[in-house]
Amino acid sequence: RWGMPVVVNMSFGIGSVEEGDDAMGQWLDELMAENPDFYVCTSAGNEGPGLSTVGLPATSESLIAVGAYLSSTTARDLYDADLPRNTMFAFSSRGGETPKPDVVAPGSALSTVPGFDDGSARYNGTSMAAPECAGAIALLRSAAASEGLDVHWGMMKRAVIAGASRIEGLELNTQGGGLVNVPASWPVLQDLADSETAQEVLWYHVRTACPFQDDGEASAAYWRVPGGVPVAPETVEFDVIPVFHPDLSPDERDSFLRSFKFKSEAPWLKVVTGKDYVRGERAMTVALQYDGKKLTEPGLYSARVIGSQAGGDLGGLAAREFYLWNTVVIGTPLTVENGFMATWDGKDLPPSWVHRYYVDVPAGATAMRVRLEVSDDTGAGDGARVLTEICDPEGRVRGGFAGYATTDDPI
Repeated sequence: RWGMPVVVNMSFGIGSVEEGDDAMGQWLDELMAENPDFYVCTSAGNEGPGLSTVGLPATSESLIAVGAYLSSTTARDLYDADLPRNTMFAFSSRGGETPKPDVVAPGSALSTVPGFDDGSARYNGTSMAAPECAGAIALLRSAAASEGLDVHWGMMKRAVIAGASRIEGLELNTQGGGLVNVPASWPVLQDLADSETAQEVLWYHVRTACPFQDDGEASAAYWRVPGGVPVAPETVEFDVIPVFHPDLSPDERDSFLRSFKFKSEAPWLKVVTGKDYVRGERAMTVALQYDGKKLTEPGLYSARVIGSQAGGDLGGLAAREFYLWNTVVIGTPLTVENGFMATWDGKDLPPSWVHRYYVDVPAGATAMRVRLEVSDDTGAGDGARVLTEICDPEGRVRGGFAGYATTDDPI
């Protein structure tokens, strides 16, 4: 109506039963497809650290979902805690069936607002992280306006993700592209604004098979089925469809042609596609394979395939147009041979960090007991405060404990 850019922050969220299939997220996708200068950030959610816990509307493809980052400096200044390295708040929601969070930002703040709260001025949550990212977007959009650059939300999202700083030791499902980095994102946005090809497409709609969704599809590949991971020679296929700028005419959409090159970020993930271009509004199918020989140890495997423009007017980080997320969970089998029991040693778990242990629950099992012990070998002979959660494959907490454990009093 007013012919000006709008940056919106939504610091709220609701747990999503079917990630990416909620009416609110779909409405936002439609709204943003019609309004290229409309920028939306939202909190990823505070349902972590289980996988597949990002709720609505954060799973919307178009907006930027933000996780809650905890630096060692913030831990010292606000919590009087000594962290050996930067990490994420444990409560920050993690991705699974959707490629979220997109990025992360500081998830804690010392603030004089809201004025009606007479308690602590220290707050934490992804609700603190989202406005940090929204502020970064407002700064970048203002800089673009001052230089007369024509940008849209798709360019902004591409620049923010590509320019983010990866956080060492954290998996893809936890940090997405990484920590928001305005100075690194600005040159990417400048390159995109100078590109004719970047003006044509806002984003890409991605769908792939997912056994956890009612309709059998999701925007990210998430495999957590004992013995059911599709390893090579089987393929995992993604359909990629462009979301065009609304100013693109029907003839321009029909004649649209774009070629891509692909890069895997993990040795177990290989691109085997024979088609590397999009024509019109038809889907491009990208076929991947998982190397089963590299997926033998129990644990979490998560990595992206980066789809970059090939032979166009963009290069480097600015050429990145879409990401295909892949997550594989290999559980520890509990069988007669091991007495239906497993033991893990977590003595290298730093303060405020998370270790996940995955179990293939035996058929017919109705209960599971977890025993947590604090050993003198850990350097915590006087005990330690611990949080243990038992999560189902959808990330929902089914049991757990929060409290103080000592060497004389196991949990």
